[in-house]
Amino acid sequence: MLDAPSSESALDGVTPYRGNVGVLTMAEHGLTTLLHLEGARPGPELTTILANLALTALPAIGESGGRADAMLLSIGPSMWLLVAPAGPPKELTTASATGGAFEVALDVSHAYGCIEIAGDKASELLAKGCVLDLHLRHFPPGACAATGLWGIRTIIRHLPDRFHVLVTRSYAHSLWLRLLDAGREYQDSVQ
Repeated sequence: MLDAPSSESALDGVTPYRGNVGVLTMAEHGLTTLLHLEGARPGPELTTILANLALTALPAIGESGGRADAMLLSIGPSMWLLVAPAGPPKELTTASATGGAFEVALDVSHAYGCIEIAGDKASELLAKGCVLDLHLRHFPPGACAATGLWGIRTIIRHLPDRFHVLVTRSYAHSLWLRLLDAGREYQDSVQ
């Protein structure tokens, strides 16, 4: 029998990291809803969902879009991740393999943790473990990518002043420790 999804934090017990002021901070970012969506089905259901997300089309691979309270991240060919802190738009709760706007709609909220990294050195820190060019001209705000950090599968999203790194719960602590180690040079104090 499967256990019920954990309601505990993926990074339970970690202490937020504070480097030199404005240089680097890291902390867990609580996510309420994550829906993995595949195989968009054109039609009125999809049109309604896009309109409710303030989108005219699904984001292309490597891009994200939507409202502040519900964003679609394109994470692969015909694959998206809906990130919604207050729960998914009502229309997406009916997106299913039996006739909704997507062929697959899975609630993966309990499968991931999210680390928020901010400050002037945030992209430099991530670049230490990632093969992507995270420079602003190549990975601007709104960009997202499914990639690896030190060999750990992650999804990185660039927001205007920070990055969100989504990582599966089973690797969240390992990634946190790697980030702390890589961020030592920016350390002023740990609070």
